[in-house]
Amino acid sequence: MEYNIPIMATTPSVRFLIKLKSGEELQINNPVDFPDPSTIESIMEPFMDTEIIVPTGLHWQCVKVSSGTQRNSKRHSVYR
Repeated sequence: MEYNIPIMATTPSVRFLIKLKSGEELQINNPVDFPDPSTIESIMEPFMDTEIIVPTGLHWQCVKVSSGTQRNSKRHSVYR
């Protein structure tokens, strides 16, 4: 429990689109199912461009929580 909220952890469910050197395209839901790396031409995965709005006092707590994720922050803005 975190902050008296039960946490449910799941395995990632990101769908990867893999283009092989042979021209074939595969959709893979689990990295375990990736083909031999020598046969891969490119790998694409989805990304999100999001805006998160939180109360002013919680801004840095949200940044801290997301610091362990694969994120690329464009900017942080605090509106008062």
